[in-house]
Amino acid sequence: MNIKQLDSHRILISFGDRELDEKYHTSYEKLNSGNIKEFLKTSLSHAGNGADIALSGSPLQIEAAKYESGCIFLITICAQKRRFYISERSDSYAFIFRGLEELTGCVRVMNSEGLDTRGSCIYYSPEDHCGRYYLILKRVFRKSRVFGIACEYGRCICRGRFIAAAIGEKSLLIACGNAVRRLGAIS
Repeated sequence: MNIKQLDSHRILISFGDRELDEKYHTSYEKLNSGNIKEFLKTSLSHAGNGADIALSGSPLQIEAAKYESGCIFLITICAQKRRFYISERSDSYAFIFRGLEELTGCVRVMNSEGLDTRGSCIYYSPEDHCGRYYLILKRVFRKSRVFGIACEYGRCICRGRFIAAAIGEKSLLIACGNAVRRLGAIS
């Protein structure tokens, strides 16, 4: 095992395949994210910890790579315990309903579950012979419960605030602001 301190936050450790097998009774393939941190701690304690970095009490980022006669580990000590998540951006979606029954069913379920539908608008388009109802939901995530319920009762026809505005120009406004709550109070 070779230990090299790169800087005050990073250590590079290399193991040979033979050493992993004979001394630690493991291999690179047997190590996984659950046991690699403990393996590195025990191997460093056996080696006398040739680095001046304390590994306990700090979050670690461990990167591993296999090479022809062994493997290497790059350990980076993180200063803070912050975690970052990637999430999608909210957007406006337009849903079309074939009739008033589908729309009121959707509104009833959204209101009974107490979902946030601020900024929703409902339009009616008399141009078609059967009359279509549109529900515009603003600031909605595609994976949200509101989006799922709207897709159960209606059909998502477009995404984006400009297309939603175009529907508003061609159709008659029934309710705006928090239209789902208002229509729910009426029905």
